[in-house]
Amino acid sequence: MATATSYSKTGAKHEANVRLEKSVFGLEANHQLVGQAYRTLPVRMKRLAIRHALSLRAESGAVAVIEAFNSLDGRVKPTVELLTKLGLEGSLVLVVAEKNHLLERATRNIEGLELVSAKYLNVYTVMNADHLVFTTEALEIVKTWLGEK
Repeated sequence: MATATSYSKTGAKHEANVRLEKSVFGLEANHQLVGQAYRTLPVRMKRLAIRHALSLRAESGAVAVIEAFNSLDGRVKPTVELLTKLGLEGSLVLVVAEKNHLLERATRNIEGLELVSAKYLNVYTVMNADHLVFTTEALEIVKTWLGEK
């Protein structure tokens, strides 16, 4: 005959934990909030938020535009030279039209630099960067994606 405390120490798979007075299986065991309504934001609201974040950065003078950023051999030295020529310090986000393995290789060892494709730009990256550097092609992609206003 099992006692009442035999389950409370280890707990069974489908038994409630008596000491915690709540269920240890189901949504709570997956570390999700119970009763929280999970909804995704509409695309219009996301675009509006990114548009506002970019506007704030542009007003503060934290946006720079370069003609092009190409790395034919994936070397870091030309990237460092470009950034020192621009005179930007702190955390930087380099927005390019499309990422490739050579661009990633040329930027991955530079501290504080993040390479982002124009289509994957988000509010978090925009607001957490000290400076944003766009290529002209990436800027055109962002303008068509967000709509010019």
